Amino acid sequence: MAVEGEHLTFGILGDVTATRDGRTVTIRSVRKRLILAILLCHAGTTVSCDRLIDALWGAEPPPTAQDNLRVYLYKLRKDLGPGHGIEYENGGYRLRYEPGGLDADVFCDLARKGERAAARGDTVTAARLLRRALDLWRGNAYGDLADHPALRDDAHRLDEHRLAALEARIEADLALGAHTELVPELVRLVAELPFREGLRARLMLALYRDGRQAEALETYHEGRRILAEELGIAPGQVLRDMYEAILRGDPSLEPPSPPPRVRELPPDIAHFTGRCVEVARLTADLVEGRRLAVISGPAGIGKSALAVHVAHRVADRYPDGQLYLDLHGATPGVEPLRPAEALGRLLRSLGVAGAAVPADADEAAARFRSLTAGHSYLIVLDNALDAAQIRPLLPGGPACAVVVTSRKMLGSLDGAAQYPLDVLAPDEADEMFRRLAGDARVDADPSAAREVVSRCGYLPLAICIAAARLAVRPTWTVATLADRLAKEEHRLSELQNDDRTLRAGFAVSYHDLAPAAARAFRILGLLDCRDVGIQVASAATGLPPGTAERVLDDLVDAQLLRACARGRYRFHDLIRLFARERAAAEEPAQARAHAVRRVLHHYLATARAASELIIPMAPWRATLGPPASDAGDGGVRLADREAVYAWIDEESGNLSAVVRQAVDSGADDLAVGLAAALFFPLYDRGRWRELLSISELGAEAADRLGDPFGQAIAHGDLGYTLADHGEHRRAVAHLQRSLAEYRALGNRRGESAQLDRLGVVYSRMGRFTEAIAHFRASLAAESGNRYGEAITLTNLGLTYQRAGMFDLAVEAHLSSIAISEDIGDLVGMAVAAGNAAEAHRRAGRPDKAVDYYRRALEADRRAGNRDTHTEAVHWWGLGGALADLGEEAAALECRRQAAAILHRLGLIGGEERARIDSGRMTETPQVIARNQ
Repeated sequence: MAVEGEHLTFGILGDVTATRDGRTVTIRSVRKRLILAILLCHAGTTVSCDRLIDALWGAEPPPTAQDNLRVYLYKLRKDLGPGHGIEYENGGYRLRYEPGGLDADVFCDLARKGERAAARGDTVTAARLLRRALDLWRGNAYGDLADHPALRDDAHRLDEHRLAALEARIEADLALGAHTELVPELVRLVAELPFREGLRARLMLALYRDGRQAEALETYHEGRRILAEELGIAPGQVLRDMYEAILRGDPSLEPPSPPPRVRELPPDIAHFTGRCVEVARLTADLVEGRRLAVISGPAGIGKSALAVHVAHRVADRYPDGQLYLDLHGATPGVEPLRPAEALGRLLRSLGVAGAAVPADADEAAARFRSLTAGHSYLIVLDNALDAAQIRPLLPGGPACAVVVTSRKMLGSLDGAAQYPLDVLAPDEADEMFRRLAGDARVDADPSAAREVVSRCGYLPLAICIAAARLAVRPTWTVATLADRLAKEEHRLSELQNDDRTLRAGFAVSYHDLAPAAARAFRILGLLDCRDVGIQVASAATGLPPGTAERVLDDLVDAQLLRACARGRYRFHDLIRLFARERAAAEEPAQARAHAVRRVLHHYLATARAASELIIPMAPWRATLGPPASDAGDGGVRLADREAVYAWIDEESGNLSAVVRQAVDSGADDLAVGLAAALFFPLYDRGRWRELLSISELGAEAADRLGDPFGQAIAHGDLGYTLADHGEHRRAVAHLQRSLAEYRALGNRRGESAQLDRLGVVYSRMGRFTEAIAHFRASLAAESGNRYGEAITLTNLGLTYQRAGMFDLAVEAHLSSIAISEDIGDLVGMAVAAGNAAEAHRRAGRPDKAVDYYRRALEADRRAGNRDTHTEAVHWWGLGGALADLGEEAAALECRRQAAAILHRLGLIGGEERARIDSGRMTETPQVIARNQ
């Protein structure tokens, strides 16, 4: 049958066919099939109309031949359907198809690969590839059209190639010792092709090797008779040489000696779970001819389990045997095997007597390569130390395959397919624990089971140990185990069972580190950050950034740290606990505290720089916390708003943890300073989830410190953040406390800001009269703060919008725009313009709304306010205004822009974004609607 492809494929290895998505295309007309055959014969080149006419009608075509040809081509295209690939150009026709779209091309490619494999001695691969190539044939090339003059030469060429591939496959099978199985096939082929001397010689060899010498000689005599009677010639050199070799019993005719049958793989893992992608890829590599694979990862990640599991899946592909050797490159208390020792064990497995094993490593490696050449072994080298340990152990036969496991990636091994392993996916880890602990215990408390797996960090070995502890303690429930694992300081001690322990595995990698890397490992383990960048690592360790980066890469190489993004690194939770244990044991308490404080100061300095760029008119926010002179390295250098947003995005998963660590370490002053400086950078970026926890921590720390100004800022920020989370009553309480603190301090600017914020909350609660009163009081208290005045006017306008007073709303927004333009506040101008646009849209003036939304987006661009919640609001609003004007396609594109930004910020999920992108959702997302 034709090679099946994704769309339209063709076949000429038998009757000419076309196939679409596995179904044969019916082409009843012989002339149409002939045209298709000729175009396929010359695929990729143009066949002239004259040549096609000559093929169809010979020397005397009808007068209408040109028109008839066009009709045939039209009908052929119609038969083939969309993507037929037939094009008219330069007075003729050309057929194009996708790579792999013609069975003859696939055959030739496989046959060439098979012949190359045979030439380099890889007979297993050669036999497999050639068999696949020959399986594509359905008959003679071009089938019933083969004798047509236009196709005869190509048909003969392909048929000869088929016979050559057939002889090469038989040769490979003979080299693999399959002579008995070949005899019936060769008898049939010799009967069909009596003059093919190469096939007759191979039949003689197969019969001889099968112990049928008399039949082998009779086969020769029969061939000599047929050649003489039919062709009048004597047998050729190939037949004569085989005949004479059989007569004298030449040793070279003996079948290849069967290799020792070794089956050394450890038992397959009964509870093996997950790793579906890795299992499929590694299996395919070992089946399809990739001969070296390296599985790498930290202790307990499941490297050996994956290697052994896949080895059992493909063992039948390596009939000469499977060798297994633990190299002890990461075994606690055991020296790694030296290459000479490893080779000795491998050679003895292959039948070399102990006294005959060379003592010299180079000589032993050469002997190993000789013994494996021409054979097909699967070799699993477990727990390799490094590439130097592996290189002498690589076999000489190209039909052999090697799977290496190591904590290092061994990237210097040429041609190795790399399989770096990460922890299991949560559902895979849950399933592994269920298989080990049993359905009954897990079903009794599935939430506790999920807690156990989570506290094991989804690490396979940790899950196995936890389940094993549960199995031998029938009085424990899964909840008992979860509670024992809850305390971080005891978790590694809980995760040990007999001789299986995570701590010992981590220790092997740790003790191999250079002193600088070992110290960095200990220090970085003290940080509560989800991940660390190079500059944070530099601040923690006191190393220059370049040196810190090299040390981080050393930790990655040792599989004690993982590179999770460019320039960022992450601990596995259990490895972090081990790092903290080592820090507690090896670092003085003062040194540990000093390292953490350096990092906290680094974040504080960066947060202050970010705040000054986002809200330069509020410099007092940088006055909370320790003096700037204590801020260590000065933090990350931020050039503009876009740099601030990039830093916020990069560190968003860490900032809450950093403030929490400041609180836990007794540095309330740092916590208050961080919360105050981070507020506007996070708020502008739409990071409200992180902002809530940070604001709560900041307010608690400010209360402990008892500084009225710090309390005023912290409670005001917390109140405004609570409002964004819909907790209006709590928001009002904190904002009123902040207002009271500012009034007690006589701080008019702070008083005005809290009045404005209270107005915003009342407005969202629908208490418009109270909101408007607070905004007017705020404007009265501004005392020359034009920036604050513009903000209040914006919020007043939004309140008028909610109340349906759209003309008053527009008036307030225009006043805000005018002030923002006057003081050069592009962000404020963008916000006010967007609000004016929405007021116009709700008032039924979509054309004006479009103008103002475009003005707002231009101000966003000029301000560097890109990829923010504000920009998303403006794109969404523009989409709404365009939809009101009936421009649905443009409206959908705007909504997609907004959805992309909101999704990047984590403010909407993938499902909501997909509904917006498809046009199924046109209602305003809650994350936008709540602020309008």
